Amino acid sequence: MHDNKVSEKAQWEGTITPDDETPSITSQMQAQPQMMFCYKCNNVIPGNSNYCPYCQVKLFTECPKCGAKYSSQYPACNQCGTNREEYLKTQRQEQATYSHKNEINGHEYVDLGLPSGLKWATCNIGANKPEEYGDFFAWGEVVSKKKYGLLNYKVSLGLRMKEISETQHDAARYNWGGSWRLPTRLEFQELINKCTINRTNQNGKDGFKIIGTNGNYIFLPAAGYYNGTLLTNSGKGGYFLSSSPQNTLNAYIFGFYLSTACCDVGGACREMGYSVRPVSG
Repeated sequence: MHDNKVSEKAQWEGTITPDDETPSITSQMQAQPQMMFCYKCNNVIPGNSNYCPYCQVKLFTECPKCGAKYSSQYPACNQCGTNREEYLKTQRQEQATYSHKNEINGHEYVDLGLPSGLKWATCNIGANKPEEYGDFFAWGEVVSKKKYGLLNYKVSLGLRMKEISETQHDAARYNWGGSWRLPTRLEFQELINKCTINRTNQNGKDGFKIIGTNGNYIFLPAAGYYNGTLLTNSGKGGYFLSSSPQNTLNAYIFGFYLSTACCDVGGACREMGYSVRPVSG
């Protein structure tokens, strides 16, 4: 009799499902897709939609910096705060600048769109990346050294020298060859007059970003300068040799100061050690 009742029940329900296999109300609710409102057309749509089926707007986007997924109605990532369009614009500008290598004698340059047509190197002499400090040179000397001062300065003080660009005293021509040379005082002044100059940090190094009229830029690190064996003002200021003498004791140096966010071209002692950023043209 018991077997007949089971058989009748099986025939009536089709199958016999043990109590522990019966889907719970909770699991059935979880199986239902969550719904949400489209932020543009306000229609109710499935919560897992990437695009609204009514207005076709893209509902979510991915942060290009941290990779987080967030609603595309917002301009900035809710995780890291990065503005998507501004970040991508900057990436496009950098790609345009460095998408193909412009090189002279194996060293890369950037055209800043200056009236002079001058090409500026992307790195200091002795550096492999724009943010690296590289080597230091006294004015008129072509070899870097460990100590800088009057006792081991190899250029006669008191001698009123002319421009040393493209001469035997040009550190850029000596070390890089080709058409590379030291920039003149007026060519540094052109950067100040024609470019936008902003304090920035590149890969952990503070410095100035110099943006040309065409949107291309170079980065000058705040490498400081050598006085004797002491590297002075490293991370605080940058000091770059020009080819122009100021008088019998000093030469013109392009200097910038992060604390005041300003730069100028002024005289400094020839015998100290400074950075060199070559030019061509």
